[in-house]
Amino acid sequence: NKASTDWMDGGAANFEDAPAGYLVQGRTWFADETGDVGTVTLSFNINDTDFNINDITGMDGNLYFVRDIDGDNTFNDEIPVVMTDAGSGIWTITLTDLADGEEFTLAQQTPVTPGAITDTVGFWFRANTGTYSDAGCTTAMVATGTIGCFADSSEQNSDLTVVTGTPTYTTSSVNFFPAVHFDGTDDQIESAAVIPNSTFMANVGSGTATMSTMGVFTASGTSQAAWTHATIGTNTEKTYFQSSFAGTNDLTVNYTTNVSTTPVISGYVFDDAAGTSWTNYQNAATNGTGITPTTPDSISYLMALGGYANNVNDLSGKIGEIISFKTALDGGELSRLNSYFAMKYGITLASGDTVLSDGTTKAWDATVNSTFNNDVFGVVKDTEQGLTVVQSTSVNTDSLVSIELEGEGTNQTPALTDLADNESLFIGNDNDSSPVWVDSGASNFSDAPAGYLVQPRTWKTDLAGTVGSAKVSINVDNAVFNIQDILGSDGNLYFIRDIDGDGTFNDETPVVMTNEGAGVWSITGITFADAEEFTVAQLVPAVPGGIYDNMQFWTKADRGTYGDAAGTTASTGVGYEFVVGNGVSLALESFGQSFTATETTTFNSINFRQN
Repeated sequence: NKASTDWMDGGAANFEDAPAGYLVQGRTWFADETGDVGTVTLSFNINDTDFNINDITGMDGNLYFVRDIDGDNTFNDEIPVVMTDAGSGIWTITLTDLADGEEFTLAQQTPVTPGAITDTVGFWFRANTGTYSDAGCTTAMVATGTIGCFADSSEQNSDLTVVTGTPTYTTSSVNFFPAVHFDGTDDQIESAAVIPNSTFMANVGSGTATMSTMGVFTASGTSQAAWTHATIGTNTEKTYFQSSFAGTNDLTVNYTTNVSTTPVISGYVFDDAAGTSWTNYQNAATNGTGITPTTPDSISYLMALGGYANNVNDLSGKIGEIISFKTALDGGELSRLNSYFAMKYGITLASGDTVLSDGTTKAWDATVNSTFNNDVFGVVKDTEQGLTVVQSTSVNTDSLVSIELEGEGTNQTPALTDLADNESLFIGNDNDSSPVWVDSGASNFSDAPAGYLVQPRTWKTDLAGTVGSAKVSINVDNAVFNIQDILGSDGNLYFIRDIDGDGTFNDETPVVMTNEGAGVWSITGITFADAEEFTVAQLVPAVPGGIYDNMQFWTKADRGTYGDAAGTTASTGVGYEFVVGNGVSLALESFGQSFTATETTTFNSINFRQN
């Protein structure tokens, strides 16, 4: 008569010790047989009104029957047998040898969860799967538009189907994955009925309540709610997850660093029995703590994304994914969970390595790559946590580089040919802040090949396995980190790799990239090695006397005079001067200056040239 409907693997008590790769129901049945009754068919209604077993979320979607055949009071050495789905929540199995005194229960395959964490999931909303255009949650979103359902991917089935405003599904929003955008005015999506907090919090009312929540979202200001469990904003039992604080039952813990317009991994761990009952996190670093026990009682409210259910504290931002567990996750589980979000959404962890779901395989070794622990992003496949990333870039605003595995599909619809399980390629940079083209010696690999200049900023790979070839793209017109103009004699950008690993580029051969327009250059067919460093180069510009070092500006009337301030229409008379300074237009870019339209360009003025 155990009351819990959760799937679990929580030790031997009440036969909760499940076989490897499975979770079991806490309720256990016992057979008392007299004689030999022969073959029997057992039927289980997992949608029973009074005892509704949590949804089956195992990898194959099946229900399993598991028996303690050897009578050793555990299921962990038994083999579950798949049952038959008879529809309407009924599953059946036919048995020929149910023995007297035998105990049995139900099982499912361990669900795919971030970090392969087996603790009970309280809710899980993710924009890349579970967003629908209709309240019936039947028509999946595939293009930008207002969502009608945000389905819960956990076993709790807490779907959100009541829409206010126009919360908008947007494709390729965070690291080529979709997100749901909220306008900060009235956009919101909530549950159709109240949901007890026992669906996402364990041991409510006991003084030992626990839960852990983590997600990826943005916000334009303070006190903007990403997720809430409350009917009105003043309810003392409310639980909330906002841009500048989080809390439950009147325990509010402020963030040290607020969520902003750049996507971050934000969340908390609540353990009412712990000395520090509440700890906030951002990108794996501690982000504020609270030490006041709160003892929340079991209570039901509406659950909402994008604000409170009464349209206050509205979110102006976007949500990629939010998940909650009913336990206080430990350090290893937090590491795996943060790593999942970092790998999926192109976020650099502030603390620790980026690891696969086994907790030991490092996709990005933060110690070995400490110099390059900036703007980290990459591609990966990790079946145990359902993670496949084949396109990637850092969410940071100064990130220039993106990669796309060739012939592997997209993040939303991967079609893998080379990328195998537990393989990954991650890239970070040394955060060199200078956009100036240089040839200044071996420091930071800026010793360029003869006839070339290179960018000081250098990138490094961390490779596990063989991920196949990649297309590499670089945006030289990034608004935050704008590389100086390409003034080489051929006007091309070059890709250069330290292939021999000798700590310099001066013995390497730059390869010309393709100009895709709008400042983006790309190169295909790149198969990286582990710990390989790369940057970009250009031919040494043709300058008077061949002297390029420390050139600050260069004006000449026969090249660079235009009739418009944008520098697009060549001058034929009165016009603007276009002044070149070390690869940057001083008149139009560096100093923010535009000459007035009173200078006159005169043709054939000095030795048949303009002035």
